[in-house]
Amino acid sequence: MSISVFLSTVSDEFRLYRDRLAGDLTRHNVSVKVQEDFIDLGGDTLDKLDVYIAHCDALVHLVGEMTGSAPTAREVAALRRKYPDLTAKLPPLAEALRDGAAVSYTQWEAWLALYHGKLLLTATAEPTAPRAAGFAPTDGSRAAQTAHLGRLEVVSRYPGCRFDGPADLARHIAYTAILDLLVKDYASEAARQRDVAGRVAADDTLDLEGMKQAVRNAIEIYEAELAGGRTETNFGEIVDQALANAKRLADAGRYRLALAGLNKTAAALKREEEERRASYTEQVKVLYGRGRDIGLAAYDGGAAADAILAMAETLHGASTADRRALLIAEGDSLVEYGTLKGSNVHLVAAIALRRATLRLAATPDEIGYDQNLLGTALQTLGARESGTARL
Repeated sequence: MSISVFLSTVSDEFRLYRDRLAGDLTRHNVSVKVQEDFIDLGGDTLDKLDVYIAHCDALVHLVGEMTGSAPTAREVAALRRKYPDLTAKLPPLAEALRDGAAVSYTQWEAWLALYHGKLLLTATAEPTAPRAAGFAPTDGSRAAQTAHLGRLEVVSRYPGCRFDGPADLARHIAYTAILDLLVKDYASEAARQRDVAGRVAADDTLDLEGMKQAVRNAIEIYEAELAGGRTETNFGEIVDQALANAKRLADAGRYRLALAGLNKTAAALKREEEERRASYTEQVKVLYGRGRDIGLAAYDGGAAADAILAMAETLHGASTADRRALLIAEGDSLVEYGTLKGSNVHLVAAIALRRATLRLAATPDEIGYDQNLLGTALQTLGARESGTARL
């Protein structure tokens, strides 16, 4: 399962905030869209925005001093025909349209979220908050935004925060309300699938920390049963029977059959042990993989990396080369997703794995290779951040 978030902003004012927030929010189970994704498609932009907002989970509405462009009268008329009860459900919007007020695309996005019953997160910028290069408000745009906020207040929708920079906005949005949505999504998923690998109880009252603990408990249970419970098999009975048959055949002088029987039993035990090991390996991957995913969903790249490191240690503890290979492969997947999808948390996790891989490097060639991987991940994430620490 996943959630979808729409970022409602005027790019000329808040492009930096939009891009930073999109990077902070995007991950394997969170998709992010912005108005430009639909404008670039051409056609009736307002209708395309409506279709997406109707199916998204939350809308983040940044209100500043610019309104952005407005839809045509034809687009508005088409939307009102599509939803005859639109103005009845949203009286402040009805009043604005009746008075001839221009409602911009960005303002319409907030009203569509309310009409469709979506989570609306409104934030306003402090006067000192930095703006994009295209920031050029007018007295008219400032008045229009003030009136827009006033209409939202009539339906009890107040700004949830005031932000003074991209990092401040991310703290308010990415780590609070969106995280709550992910918790609900995990609870819903647990209710459908019963649990993680059949062991995490389907308890929709669990918070995210509770679910993490449930996953850790499941891992401990599986490791105890799969690794520590092997003496509780019927191997002893099988071996005893094979030895008895071999003795009987040897006593009868049929030595080749006795040896063949022992070899056949040993081969069967080996095959069963290999199947057990394969099952154990798959279970460990599933459990630690879910731990990784929960870490990414919780915007905790360090926790995601810890789950992968634990997976490598559990599966290949005695083999440095195999542990290193697994970490490189997992790191490659994280970097690919973080780069293509703009997800910062995937890159944070990848950097932690690249550092761990470098510690396992045994030759100058391996060291150089791992340093290059680490440098690439740091450069990709560093280019997105306002500071230069990673660079």
